[in-house]
Amino acid sequence: MSDKPRISVQEILPVKCVVWDLDGTLWEGVLSEQTGETPAFKANVVRTIKELDARGILNSIASKNEHDLIQKCLVKVGLWDYFLLPQIHWGAKSESVRTIATMLGIGVDSIALIDDEERERAEVKSVFRCVRTYTPNQIDTLLQLPEFSVPTSETTSSRRQMYIEEFKRKEFRDSSALTNEQFLSALNLEMTVTEGVAPEIEHRIIELLRRANNWHMTGHRDWDSNNLHACNGNEAFVLSYSLKDRFGEYGCIGVSLLEIDKSKDSLCVHELVMSCRAASKTVDIAIIYEIAQSAVSHGVNKIVFRLFKTDRNMPMQRFLRSICTGHISNNEDGFVAEIPDVSVFLHLRPKCFVRVRNSINSQAKDMPMKAKKGFSIKTLGERCYLTADTSDALKAPCLILLNKTGCLLWELLQKPQTEDSLAESLSQKFGIGKDEVIDDVHDFIVAATNANLIEDV
Repeated sequence: MSDKPRISVQEILPVKCVVWDLDGTLWEGVLSEQTGETPAFKANVVRTIKELDARGILNSIASKNEHDLIQKCLVKVGLWDYFLLPQIHWGAKSESVRTIATMLGIGVDSIALIDDEERERAEVKSVFRCVRTYTPNQIDTLLQLPEFSVPTSETTSSRRQMYIEEFKRKEFRDSSALTNEQFLSALNLEMTVTEGVAPEIEHRIIELLRRANNWHMTGHRDWDSNNLHACNGNEAFVLSYSLKDRFGEYGCIGVSLLEIDKSKDSLCVHELVMSCRAASKTVDIAIIYEIAQSAVSHGVNKIVFRLFKTDRNMPMQRFLRSICTGHISNNEDGFVAEIPDVSVFLHLRPKCFVRVRNSINSQAKDMPMKAKKGFSIKTLGERCYLTADTSDALKAPCLILLNKTGCLLWELLQKPQTEDSLAESLSQKFGIGKDEVIDDVHDFIVAATNANLIEDV
């Protein structure tokens, strides 16, 4: 797998949200001056709005109008729900654009404005030169323009619903008086990791690689099925990451393209992209943690990231610098960042609120393992601790708190076990179903392995 070229300055940035004016744009004339029940919509307007929505391009409104009047009209014709965060007031439209971009978490350069008034388009352009503006006369050909010809996938048409669920999360956060950590914990975030290019999410993977901006490691966007599959074979492989929480499914929110180089004892990250909505919820840490687990499972102990700077990927730059502190080599195009010792990184266990399910490491459930020698359980009061035997000068002392289940698992691991056999033992011990304890067993084994307490048989 070769390094991909950096983003081209000629690239056409895809539109992520279309902001519509109403009077004279969506329909003929001024709504408040009309006597009919519904206005006369311009040709192809409704079809265009629905097709944008099907492509995963959001619709919103910036209109100087009466909110209740507009809402009543659009509800009646079945269009109100297609518009997210409608800005219907008498303020400047540039402020409406700013609000929409901020609340959606996208750049203003991903927004397009359609307005029949030249002075309104000019006002927005005077504040945000990067906002693309269009007249109603361009609606008929809008969908054929390259900035609207975005890649689609099985989940594209549900993007509006995903944003609605995100608004519910924000409402919950704002009304709960929870700290950020308490809020993230309360979301019950679960991430599923898939190795390879699964047919059911292949188009979504390509869509992410093409569309991601802020959380994009190279800016390379020339992805299709052929070159994606070329990244999956021999020592190269693709990992994709899907997320859900108490409010719903995020779908596939991240992709990494990896390659093992055993001659350099390294796992090379050739590409890494993430959804902005997910990265802010410590998914960024969870993904790097899974990449580190992959390095361990492939027998290498270093991770190398090759980042190309773009005009948009500053969040990714800051993140990689934060986890690779002291191991950054700058160059003309960006930098090379390293995690030089994966075992140390895993032992640090950065704070993360994402629980991993069905990880690529799940194949380890069938592999026999046992506890390493030189560690024993000590009781202090009512608490049990796993500690290194101080008589072994080669081991640094450690003190790990274990609950009753942890103590039982450690005792079982004095003989070779698999995750399945451990779950079976717990099931019999406590008289509950094996499926109720398998996740707890897996979490214990992952934690013990990262602490270098487990060895393969």
